[in-house]
Amino acid sequence: MRQTSDFTTRLSRGTDPPITLQNQNLETDDLYTARVSGNYRRTWTAQPGRELTASATYTLDGGTVTTEQRVVEGPASYARQARQQFLDVTIHMPSAQVDYVHPLGEKRRWGAGLKTDLLVSSGTADYSVQPTAEAEFIRQAADSYRYHYRQLLPQAYGTYQQKTGPWDYQAGLRAEFTGLQAQVEPSGSARQRIFNLFPSATVARTLPVGDQRLQFSYSRRLNRPNFLQIVALPIYSDARNYVVGNPDLRPEYVHVAELGHQVNWQSTTLSTTLFGRFANQAIQSLRTVDTLATRRSGQPDFIARTSYANLGRTASYGLELSLTRPLTSWWKLLANGSFYRNQVTSYAGAGTRANFTGTAYVLNTFSPAKTLTVQLSGNYRAPLVVPQGRLLAVYGVDVALRQRLLHDRAALTLRVSDVFNTRRQYTQLGAAGLTADVQTKYETRVGYLGFTWFLGSHKPASTIDHQPKGDPGGFGG
Repeated sequence: MRQTSDFTTRLSRGTDPPITLQNQNLETDDLYTARVSGNYRRTWTAQPGRELTASATYTLDGGTVTTEQRVVEGPASYARQARQQFLDVTIHMPSAQVDYVHPLGEKRRWGAGLKTDLLVSSGTADYSVQPTAEAEFIRQAADSYRYHYRQLLPQAYGTYQQKTGPWDYQAGLRAEFTGLQAQVEPSGSARQRIFNLFPSATVARTLPVGDQRLQFSYSRRLNRPNFLQIVALPIYSDARNYVVGNPDLRPEYVHVAELGHQVNWQSTTLSTTLFGRFANQAIQSLRTVDTLATRRSGQPDFIARTSYANLGRTASYGLELSLTRPLTSWWKLLANGSFYRNQVTSYAGAGTRANFTGTAYVLNTFSPAKTLTVQLSGNYRAPLVVPQGRLLAVYGVDVALRQRLLHDRAALTLRVSDVFNTRRQYTQLGAAGLTADVQTKYETRVGYLGFTWFLGSHKPASTIDHQPKGDPGGFGG
């Protein structure tokens, strides 16, 4: 994949006149992936519900990413030399899992399992500069790195389920060990050894009036940082901004409690959920001015650094609604949304930041003919506060259709994402000596046209599922 990004940077400091720079980034990605897996399943005829399953998977990812950044127009005080970063990455991910379920009569059962995930990655990041146009790029040893990362995650878990009259009970416990080692040459290394227990429980009751169900659940969960968030490997998105991992970053622990109610009448389903999600050691992305890199750059502006930190606690609690209802014989509506209070620890150290926010999603499915299905969907996410500022609203509309052909032996699918080209990210951030207003616009309005021929007993589904999404942007972006 090759892509070119042209963008404008406007810099201002105090009462000095603003500086406008025209920038250009060139990126070339040469990536590969391979995956092989095997599965085993055994059942017992004499004991319905008793089952043993096992699986093993190996995934290989890797490739090279070359990015070049240059200022093509701006004040003479800005060096015209181009900067280049060459990333060479290999990722090995083997995984194995065994699960066993044993029934205890018709209304009780227990289950247990073992799972092990391993991630091993190694690579290099070479940084070079081009002193003058058409000259050779010269590798900068002080800004080039080599890394090795290894993460082992063995897990053991068990569950128990029981049904007693209108009541359903389920309880589970998962034990997990994290063994992690990251080494970056020449900057240093990191090592983590963490053991965790994660309980979960659900109690549900079928109500005697109508087709209704009430359910309460609790679970303790874990959000684990990925290896690029831990490895102290600088990745430059442009000549003025880079992202680097934090070797001291720890997992984020989340407590989730939900009280839900579901009612069905005829072909309509309404679900209502009160929820609370509370996280400790919350993983947050933070942008600051790198004073050392600024001095070394030789340019009159600053270099911004984005990294990650465990920043206090976060909380979100509110209401979720979901409705599925046919409006006519040829029109079906699915709508869901949430309204909640979002609270995060302030980066400035002044307590917390909070706001009321929410999401909305509407999917209309039309069947104007027996073999034709049309879908029209829209989504909206309200503004959201973060430790350093806020993310502005994001919204868009998608449309898709599927025409079944040749007595259901074939299907023609057309999909257009973000029809009005409105999906873009607006971010407003602030730190000591830095205010950043960032607009990011990926190629989200994309059309897809596909033709499928079905062999054997397979036939096209009446719904439009598993369609490709818009381009999320390149590695360096």
